Amino acid sequence: MLISRCPDLESFKFISPYSYRPQPESGPPTTLGKFLTGLSSLDTSLKLKQLVTLGIVVAPDDFLLHLRHFRYLEKLEIGWNSDPDSATHFGEICAILHAEGIHLKGITGVTIHHPAIIRYLASYSGIERMILRPSHPLDDSTQLVGRFFSSVLRQHRNSLRYLELGMNKNTAWSKVLGRDLMIEVGGCQRLEELICWVYVSLEDKRSNNTDILVSSSLFLDQALMISS
Repeated sequence: MLISRCPDLESFKFISPYSYRPQPESGPPTTLGKFLTGLSSLDTSLKLKQLVTLGIVVAPDDFLLHLRHFRYLEKLEIGWNSDPDSATHFGEICAILHAEGIHLKGITGVTIHHPAIIRYLASYSGIERMILRPSHPLDDSTQLVGRFFSSVLRQHRNSLRYLELGMNKNTAWSKVLGRDLMIEVGGCQRLEELICWVYVSLEDKRSNNTDILVSSSLFLDQALMISS
């Protein structure tokens, strides 16, 4: 296997467009385990710093089997895939990272409701880049949004440089952030880029209702002044 011939490999990206947009003739989904099969025969462990997957099923058993190669992991991005258990898988992988004391500096995920995800993200400090696009029905919770801001964001306020929340979907994560949550964002003094999806309905557009966007930016300005 080609990967087993690259002992200095640090970054791993797997993208499967066929799995990302599955067709009847596509066959079974592609799994991370299939790509990593050759790593079992390596005498030495890789020092992978980045793992990015899109359209790839990342099962926790596969992740655990090859854990020795992920000890130096700094960035993890697990994008959407067709496996109905993907949300549970992501939670269990976060539980593994937590148990093994692997502290990521960058994370991208498409779900957050599994208890192990927030538990892991709130267990340490130092994340610099965080992208969360919660898309599972169980992610659509104002309580979950509040827990993220009060426990996770506050934990990384001294390191976070890039924050992206939400997606092009009408959920609790695409609502205008209230004053209390904006103050939490304002506490991230090293933040260089902030992307928050705000859902604007067709009726809002027809009535030229932009007040929600203006009020959001004003709240952030006030939050930054309060935190500085």
